Amino acid sequence: MQSDFRFYRLIYALLFLMTTVGNLAAQYAEENFIHYTVKEGLSDNNVTCIQQDDWGFVWVGTEIGLNRFDGYQFQNYDQSSPERFLSSSNIRKLITLDRQRLAIVTSNGFQVLNTNDFAIQHYLIPDSSAFVTIRNRVWDLQELKDGSFGVTTSSGFYVFHQDGSLLFRHDAYGLNDIGNKRIFYGRNIFSLPGNEMLIYVQERELAHFNIDKRVY
Repeated sequence: MQSDFRFYRLIYALLFLMTTVGNLAAQYAEENFIHYTVKEGLSDNNVTCIQQDDWGFVWVGTEIGLNRFDGYQFQNYDQSSPERFLSSSNIRKLITLDRQRLAIVTSNGFQVLNTNDFAIQHYLIPDSSAFVTIRNRVWDLQELKDGSFGVTTSSGFYVFHQDGSLLFRHDAYGLNDIGNKRIFYGRNIFSLPGNEMLIYVQERELAHFNIDKRVY
């Protein structure tokens, strides 16, 4: 019950930070919101995503770091602090996987955080070239039934094992495409019945992936 109360209190407060505030303002007066900015401890005013964990803490992603809010103050996390916690400070999306796991989608791979003991698993696509940053610019992910992850990035579609190794790799773009093509491949992932997925790609196309056969 206490967790539910905290959830509603924090969501109403933090919604003011989201880009949809223009629509909300038409329904609610500004004085009904608590406005949180960098002055109150937020790492950046440009909020990209919000999720709540099972403990009632609200996680706020920004372009300059990740924040955990307890209803009173913010705890900030970025690429350099704590060490090896985040692979990038640019948080693009937060996805609740289950009661104690939070996927942190960044511009340099993604991490899965255990919000209970703060154990973290990093997921990066191997690339030894200068293309590595674009290769790992993640857009979306879906956890599959076996615990693996389907992932879209600017350069392709990939499936990771739970331990961080790659099970499947589709590179739509590479280093030689820089300057010659618009590199913007993977977007949203949609689960289908029968252990299959649809992947929105190239801004106007759909790709199909059979999870059991690993056919793309």
